[in-house]
Amino acid sequence: QTFTDTLMVRWRGFADVEEMTDFRSGIKEYSVALGTAPGQRDTADYITVGSATHWLFTGLTLENGNTYYASVKAVDHVQHAVTASSNAITVDTSPPVQGKIDIVGGETGYITGHFTGHWTGFEDKESGIASYQWCIGSGPGHDDAITCTSTTDDNFVYSGSDGLYPGHAYYVTVKAFNNAGLKTVETSNMFVFDDSPPVAGSVLDSDPGTDADWDYQQRLDTLTCQWRNFNDPQSSLRHFSVAFGSEMGTQDVVAFHNVGQLSNYTVTHVALEPGRPYYCTVVACNQADLCTTMSSDGVIADNSPPVIGLVHDGLEDEDVQY
Repeated sequence: QTFTDTLMVRWRGFADVEEMTDFRSGIKEYSVALGTAPGQRDTADYITVGSATHWLFTGLTLENGNTYYASVKAVDHVQHAVTASSNAITVDTSPPVQGKIDIVGGETGYITGHFTGHWTGFEDKESGIASYQWCIGSGPGHDDAITCTSTTDDNFVYSGSDGLYPGHAYYVTVKAFNNAGLKTVETSNMFVFDDSPPVAGSVLDSDPGTDADWDYQQRLDTLTCQWRNFNDPQSSLRHFSVAFGSEMGTQDVVAFHNVGQLSNYTVTHVALEPGRPYYCTVVACNQADLCTTMSSDGVIADNSPPVIGLVHDGLEDEDVQY
């Protein structure tokens, strides 16, 4: 219980078979006491309450964390007496110790459609932890996204998108209840929900600052590309990775490389084969680590002029002199 100055005691089932009738139990009177062990009266001495079957102790000075027992003495009409003691009752005037909430899968502050909430550190030395409630809301302590759910576990798993809207910020709130009914409330750090990858832009085979998209280039030792119009309205773009390959999406020429927030990439000292197409592939990832991939339409290396052909005079297939 949470009170330190009062304690209610109730009892039943006492009877004297020899003196019992249809209208009475055969018990003349009851006395009740309170102590720190069964049968003890070191907290409140026996007080006679007549035929009453309950008693409210008042004016007590019970100590937080201590355990107490009520003892009831039943006396029949020939002064035979029996005594019974209650189970222990612990006084708990303090809520559980504050804990900590971790969002597993949202360490960057952004989460997708699947994450786990896990809490540690909640404890109550006096009466123990009875249960928890967890909820998700738009502010600390709120449950306007997902209403509070009771559990005895120290975690929950969220999968889906019910109640959460992309691009919105949320908090997980956990309420820890002890066995005395007192609670402690803790809130996680803010996180943003994002269940969609970035919007793909375009990848051009050309030098930075050039609007054209090259289909051919003369260089056999250099590849360059630039990209534009990638975006993520929910959580923003985190980084780009770039690779070059002989087919779309491959990296057999230059492996994927994280270029941060750059919007172009150039590699040199590569050996390109004339007449063969090469492709630039860009992977854009948002803050929730969801990614979108886009490739260029390819550029062909060509460092040689056309083969010289024949020029004929006249309208016929053979060359004419006059």
